[in-house]
Amino acid sequence: MARGELRIYLGASPGVGKTYAMLDEGARRAQRGTDVAIGSIDTHGRPVTTALVRQLAGVGVGPTDLDVTGLIARHPDVVLVDELARPGTSAGHEHRWQEVVELLDAGIDVITTVDIGDLESLAPIVEEICGRRAPGTVPDRIVRSASQIQLVDQTPEALRRRLAHGNIVSAESLDAELAQAFSEDKLAALRELTLGWMADRAEEDRRRRTEEGSRSWETREVVLVALTGAPSGGRVIRRAARIADRQRGRLVGVHVRGVDAAQVPIESPGLDEQRRLLRSLGGSYQEVASADVTSALVKVAQVEGATQIVVGVSGRSRWAQMTRGSLITELLGRSPVDVHVVSDHGAAQRPRRARRQVAMPVSLLSPRRQAWGWGVAIVAPMALALVLSALDSALGLSAQLLIMLLGVMLTAVIGGWRPAILAAVGAFLLSNWYFIPPLHALSIADGEDVVSLLSFLAVALGIGGYVSASANRSAEAARVRSDASTLAAMAGAVASDSDPLPALVARLRLVFDATSASLFLDEGGERVLLASDGPDAPARADDADLALDVGHVGELLLVGAPFRAVGDVATSAFLDQLAVAIEQRRLRTSEESAALAAPANELRAALLAAVSHDLRTPLASVKAAVSSLRQDDVEWPADIREELLASIESGTDRLTALVVNLLDMSRLQAGAVELHLATVRLDEVVLRAVLGLSRSTESLDVDLDDRLPGVVADAVLLEHVVTNIVDNAMKWSPPDRAVRVDAAQVDGTVHLRIVDRGPGIPRSQRAEVLQPFQRKGDTGAVEGTGLGLAVADGFARLMGVGLRIEDTPGGGTTVVVSLPVAELPIGAHHGAGA
Repeated sequence: MARGELRIYLGASPGVGKTYAMLDEGARRAQRGTDVAIGSIDTHGRPVTTALVRQLAGVGVGPTDLDVTGLIARHPDVVLVDELARPGTSAGHEHRWQEVVELLDAGIDVITTVDIGDLESLAPIVEEICGRRAPGTVPDRIVRSASQIQLVDQTPEALRRRLAHGNIVSAESLDAELAQAFSEDKLAALRELTLGWMADRAEEDRRRRTEEGSRSWETREVVLVALTGAPSGGRVIRRAARIADRQRGRLVGVHVRGVDAAQVPIESPGLDEQRRLLRSLGGSYQEVASADVTSALVKVAQVEGATQIVVGVSGRSRWAQMTRGSLITELLGRSPVDVHVVSDHGAAQRPRRARRQVAMPVSLLSPRRQAWGWGVAIVAPMALALVLSALDSALGLSAQLLIMLLGVMLTAVIGGWRPAILAAVGAFLLSNWYFIPPLHALSIADGEDVVSLLSFLAVALGIGGYVSASANRSAEAARVRSDASTLAAMAGAVASDSDPLPALVARLRLVFDATSASLFLDEGGERVLLASDGPDAPARADDADLALDVGHVGELLLVGAPFRAVGDVATSAFLDQLAVAIEQRRLRTSEESAALAAPANELRAALLAAVSHDLRTPLASVKAAVSSLRQDDVEWPADIREELLASIESGTDRLTALVVNLLDMSRLQAGAVELHLATVRLDEVVLRAVLGLSRSTESLDVDLDDRLPGVVADAVLLEHVVTNIVDNAMKWSPPDRAVRVDAAQVDGTVHLRIVDRGPGIPRSQRAEVLQPFQRKGDTGAVEGTGLGLAVADGFARLMGVGLRIEDTPGGGTTVVVSLPVAELPIGAHHGAGA
């Protein structure tokens, strides 16, 4: 008997629709004549799911326990089993997945559901994200053995909307702990974990198909474009970007830099412009060094997984292409992917190409090392010649010349190519003088000795140049590594929050091998010292050995620095980093000044708005009522007098609340609120806040467990927070719908929830309503000044307490105040601040 197949609907969290998707597939199979049985189902009270179960089962809503024995006896084609990670309910089975394995062994197909947190390998990660571990887990081997795994996906925003509409749990079932589990950040983390796991699964399937000989296709285009700095490079890059954009692929630019030490590298101004263009079009840039451009492009294409290579028409003449080959021809012959050649026809006439400058290699060795090289160039050939002349009978001419060649190589390693030339010429002359007849004369008797000596000179010059070039390359590599490390450290310092200039100046002093350094800023014709390092830092350009311009806004002065301490490119990069740091410092200063002035300006503007609107309305009401009561010619009935007095009381209460909130907001803005953190009982604080409300509390439902742990807060400020939030909730909630206050502990935090049934606050307005004098809608239908939530948020921030606004399932607004659980006993102080 063939084993049954397992199909799994996988989701990031409860509520994404796994159960419904499983039932929907079961219904579709049943319509096609398949014998489908419901093994175990939990509708969680969701009407749509319940209706689908009844449609499929015919009666009832389906069992919650799995009857393995009965199902095997009936032997349907397919069994629907909800929540594979649940505990087992059949005899001999501790886990539900063990029951499913028995059904599969009996030849019955099973369709089931799994949350990502149910996987045994991922359960610890999900526990860290959600703060609680799933009650049961499923071994990964069971899930991976499924013939099909179907992802049921919902965005965190969609899940939050479903929760707000009551489609996951009812409003009465949503407590603080469950609401925290459905927070947007946790849902996003679970979704990312699920998609990553599914991507790994897809990659495993692809590798398996490849190993089995199936064809593998590229699933994402990667366009590689070659950057040369040529005038037509911009057209090539834009064409490559359009190709990548049309195919929703990735754009990668690469520049192959030559490594021929006999050529002076020329930095093309067009290359910098092309790099900026590439990055502005969303591409990434790479630079590699290779003597073989074609091989380098092919290698980068393979590493990056490129599917297309875009190059421009070569600027070489036909003679150059015939003698040295064509890049495009070589690339077409060796590239494993498609090659696009962008024509240069119609482009502006290119200027005549500058001839490549050929010169002797520049020595990158230190002056001290070169001085040692000159000394060795003078001493080594003479010493070797004297020693070898004493042993002329023991060694032949070939051995003597080889030993003299060692002196030339030693000189090249120590001092570079210039001392090596002197050593080679000296060794040539000394060998003629001491080893070739006639001895002690600069003449040669035998023609064969002439050939030997000239060959020695040629080999000595060649080896000296090669060894010198190798030493130069080693020195250049060390310098490049040092410069790269310095640039990375400078970039990290610039990105930090603190002022990076002192650290940058100190680092550059070491890079330039200077004894002291100073950085000055030119502000309105005045020189301002920004940072300095080292003893006797220069105060004027005349005091410095080297003065470098920093972005036309400053000047770096160095004492004791050799003029060519680093290369031009590195020097420019260092100075650019300094300029960025100077600009960043200026912007930070401007931002701090603006940030200091903004609250005061906003408060003044808001206060004017309140005086012109929120104070005028209750004052007018009080004025009208008092004026009416003072009329001597009117005898007011008792009920009218009572109504006028109530209007006066209501207006006075509104004015009092406004003044109190204005004073609180002023204290917050001025930083004059004294903070006294202590361990307090949340139920006592909430009770005092409720008793302090100016409105009736008949429509208020407070449900707090007296076993809640103490929390760290300022009792007085927390009372203000709760009063303002509850008062705001009661304003907006309908009279026949109670405002609910509850709390629960989740890990080390107590979440206090104030739940109303009002119109709700759209996500786009939640940050706005926490600002002073901002009211949702601002229609005037509900009384208020728009300060309550702003004051509550300000006090919460001052205490280090979290405050966020969420949707209420079924409609309304839920404000969650997150308070840290206290470690000290009730009444113990945690410190105070002002």
